[in-house]
Amino acid sequence: MDDCFECGFDAGSRVWYITKAVKYQIFFIANVRFLFGGQMFPHLHMHSYYSFLSGASSPEHLCQVAKRNGITQLALTDTNGMHGALSFFLAAKDLALRPIFGVELTTSFPPKPREVTAIVLAKDEEGFSECCCLTSRRHLEPNFNLQQVLARTTQHVVVLTEDLKFACGLTKARKHRGGVFLEVVDHSRRGQPGTLSLAVAEAGKAGIPTVAGNRVYFAERNDHPVHAAMTAIRQHTTLEALSEADIEAPEAYLKNWEEMRQRFHHLPAAYCLGITPVDPIRHGLFFERFLNPERKDPPDIDLDFPWDQRDEMLKYAYQRFGNDQVAMIGTFVRLHARSAVREAAKVLGVPESEISIFCRKLPTFGRVADIFTAKEQIPENFSLPLLEEPWKAVLELAKKLENAPRHMSVHPGGICISPVPVEQILPLQMSSKGVVITQYDMYSVED
Repeated sequence: MDDCFECGFDAGSRVWYITKAVKYQIFFIANVRFLFGGQMFPHLHMHSYYSFLSGASSPEHLCQVAKRNGITQLALTDTNGMHGALSFFLAAKDLALRPIFGVELTTSFPPKPREVTAIVLAKDEEGFSECCCLTSRRHLEPNFNLQQVLARTTQHVVVLTEDLKFACGLTKARKHRGGVFLEVVDHSRRGQPGTLSLAVAEAGKAGIPTVAGNRVYFAERNDHPVHAAMTAIRQHTTLEALSEADIEAPEAYLKNWEEMRQRFHHLPAAYCLGITPVDPIRHGLFFERFLNPERKDPPDIDLDFPWDQRDEMLKYAYQRFGNDQVAMIGTFVRLHARSAVREAAKVLGVPESEISIFCRKLPTFGRVADIFTAKEQIPENFSLPLLEEPWKAVLELAKKLENAPRHMSVHPGGICISPVPVEQILPLQMSSKGVVITQYDMYSVED
């Protein structure tokens, strides 16, 4: 069953993956985070018709629509139940989707309209077992208290809630385990960007990470009447007697990546994170650079320090987060063209004096293959005996040595800060300068 847990969720220095070994890209919109594999949004709050007389679609239909929309991973979070887990798993497996198991737990039972609820998502098999136990307790314990129960959950699950006060209390109760997120949903019929921005900003002030959601209750927009009919059946009333507050909005369908991006594109970047006091919306500033769907890399935020304060900033990072949660990023010192030729010549027994004379004439940049071009174009290289031995053999060997990592060094400015001890997520080593560094370079650390 391992494959069913290999799904991503959210990331960043304060955010956990729900994943095992799958590589993802992260796309940030303000403090609302989406995890992408290509252009993909993972739905983490989704109800099937196993949310009895509320969800309108079968797990199979939801998976089919997800596949059609280019979604490759999604969670099933039915209300107080995991009845559809197996059907969901089999349907997802048949369509080469990665399912995430979860459940929505309610404050009261049976649930009351618009009360505080929480989405619990499994990170691994232990988390799946925990979801099963939580669901069972919700049904079997008459004195079930949602916040108290979730406060005792382990690091094998993460919790999403749309209630900031509940999220703050739960975060405090879970202490160092973390894993609590504010789910931000935009189902406004007339659009309320100010409300969303405020929610994200308040979560940022409280130190609660946010994740974008859609609270799916039906697969396609035109399934909304089915959801309304089921709600009427559940409430023993008629469609005409239902109010807007009784049912989910028409927006509660399985949106694709582009639709989700459009829903949340208005949220500014750094302002909601509290990094800058400048509100880009109020001042009409441009931030489309970060929201461009053609952009393949996650947006970054640059903060420049004077070169002579570098050591001071590094010292602060170690003091602020702790030596076990901070490491300098390693970098590979590689054999480039000139060094590859020099080392190849050494191992082939060419005298050092001849090596120095030959290598002094080589370009300081480029590849070994470029040396032949330089011989034809640069006057001082005209006399290089590239086709004569031993240099012919030296250059052939140098081509094979080129770009191979020679040893690790310390990146001059790269630093990794982790929410847990770095050694739990990255291999470390001691550099020749006596500094603990990552065994990954900056590109691997970023991924």
